[in-house]
Amino acid sequence: EDQALSSKSSHPLEQTISSIGKSLLTDVVDAIDPSPERATDILLTLQNESCKQKPTAAAASNNNGSNDTNDNTCIVTIAILENTRIGKTLTKTVKACKRHKRTASQEETPQWEKALELAETLLTIYKSAADAEAKQTAIKKKKSEAAAEEASSAESSEGLPSNTSAYKARLITQKKELYKDPPALPPSHILIEETWVKSPKRDNRTGELTFPPGQYEETNKLLKEFRPNRTPEEILRSGSFGGTYFR
Repeated sequence: EDQALSSKSSHPLEQTISSIGKSLLTDVVDAIDPSPERATDILLTLQNESCKQKPTAAAASNNNGSNDTNDNTCIVTIAILENTRIGKTLTKTVKACKRHKRTASQEETPQWEKALELAETLLTIYKSAADAEAKQTAIKKKKSEAAAEEASSAESSEGLPSNTSAYKARLITQKKELYKDPPALPPSHILIEETWVKSPKRDNRTGELTFPPGQYEETNKLLKEFRPNRTPEEILRSGSFGGTYFR
């Protein structure tokens, strides 16, 4: 029951490891008089199915048919470990090997030691593989979140900033000069008159410009206080901002 595998599983390796796990439970863990040779054979089969050999440079240059220099890479994924519960089965197998070793004859003791070593080695291999996969998953997730944040930042830079922090970050990203820190937010919205209004009139005595009211009362209130004494063109021609409107 600890080694149950869903019949809907379509992964061949998962099915194989599940079958080997059942053999470990039946022939080693729950057996009354288990055989150390049988335990070793099952564990070797599990090791061969779980790891693929990847020849190293030394093995390729040696070319003597020996696998001693090969790098065994575990191909068992976290999903397979969770679905087959092979780690839990191996833990039970380790305990069973230790128990049988204590009551074994002098001839069988080394054989149980070998089986015990295999079981513990497989547990270490699975743990390392799971840790490596989890680390890679975390790295991918971090990169994905960073890409999403970058995309969100790029998207948010197209509209008006929601607060001064976002506005400051945008100005820094665009390498703009900060005249105030924190900067003042731009107007949240701009009212555009549907029809042209008359040009502003200049007071001959003060030189101030007065703007005729438009259709928006909100704008008209501001226009009553807005009394510049120069037009944008006059400001530029006088040499302000280095002779340019934008810096």
